[in-house]
Amino acid sequence: MRRNFTFIILALLLSAWLLTATGCGDKQGSINKEVHGQITNGMTMDEVDAVAGQPERSHSIGSAQNPQIFWYYNKSEGKGFVRVVFEEGKVTTVSPYDESITPES
Repeated sequence: MRRNFTFIILALLLSAWLLTATGCGDKQGSINKEVHGQITNGMTMDEVDAVAGQPERSHSIGSAQNPQIFWYYNKSEGKGFVRVVFEEGKVTTVSPYDESITPES
């Protein structure tokens, strides 16, 4: 019984360490300069999600057949947001990291 308890504690500690080491412990919806630099025009929404995760906020404008989709990520250094714009499912614009963006409603 004691051996099982020790194993469970060690497994939990290892899991917590792995989550922190891989960045999963970071605030969801925020990105740093390194991740920002990996987002480029032409990437799909799935590719951006794989690199940066889900955004803090999002919205779309336009018709259902041709929407323009905006994703907003909190900057992990400094204040404001980074805006990623998708048209036809691909990135068309990524705001500069050092620019202060306010999400549109």
